[in-house]
Amino acid sequence: MAGILTMSHPRRQEGVAPEPVARKIDFFVKPGPSRTVAHVERELPPGGVPAYLAARGSGARSFVLWADEYRGARAATVVTVSCGKGTSVYQVLGAQGSCAPSYARRR
Repeated sequence: MAGILTMSHPRRQEGVAPEPVARKIDFFVKPGPSRTVAHVERELPPGGVPAYLAARGSGARSFVLWADEYRGARAATVVTVSCGKGTSVYQVLGAQGSCAPSYARRR
């Protein structure tokens, strides 16, 4: 079975309060409707936004995948392990911080 994962960030509508975590990942398999499988939020390092912006220049990223939009249950955390020469390696940590295999992505 092949499926499609998409990440969306809905536009905010005037007069409508946004969801607590607006970015979400949906999973779609034909035939049938898509379903939301995670809610994505940037995770700031110690030092806040200035530390994040400094690390971002080197390609470092960290974000949380929440099971629900109200941050009730952490599904996973994705962090950059290394970045360079057009390839980034990410590590996926489970909800309890346990390690899963690393994944590489070409930029």
